[in-house]
Amino acid sequence: MTDFVSKDSFAIENPTSFVIDSALQKNYKKFHKANNRQIDSAISYGRPYLYSWHQRDTNFIEFTTIVDDSEHGIRIVYFIFDKNGNMISYAQIANIGWEERMIYETRSEFKSNDTLIKVSAASTWFDKNGQKMTKPKGDSTFSELTFTKQGQIIEKKLFQKDELASGQ
Repeated sequence: MTDFVSKDSFAIENPTSFVIDSALQKNYKKFHKANNRQIDSAISYGRPYLYSWHQRDTNFIEFTTIVDDSEHGIRIVYFIFDKNGNMISYAQIANIGWEERMIYETRSEFKSNDTLIKVSAASTWFDKNGQKMTKPKGDSTFSELTFTKQGQIIEKKLFQKDELASGQ
């Protein structure tokens, strides 16, 4: 595993929250590029950059990558590998993207060592006729990601609010 990843290759260490802000959008291409077929297979498309190293559980190798999905946006993916370099689990924990009049954003934060709260939103400032509204409308999903003792990441939806489909 150390042939493609070392703790010193990452931009930051042990962050507790994950959001793709303007500073991160501006600077991530300066980070080391990830070069691993397991990561490439997991992310499907896009260019991964090494973002954060984590020492959450010493039984595993844990880190995040920022994935440049070109016109699809940017996302942060959390990976868990065993000590032999085999991927155990991964989950998308943050993203930002745009499509037509929609903005998509996910952010997350550790609630405890083994629990991450993730909030995903799709929002727009425009109605179905293309007119700008006085306040945005959106759909939100709140999820809990649990990190198991076996290195799995299990996601459970806690709450969902839908404004877009209902026209509220």
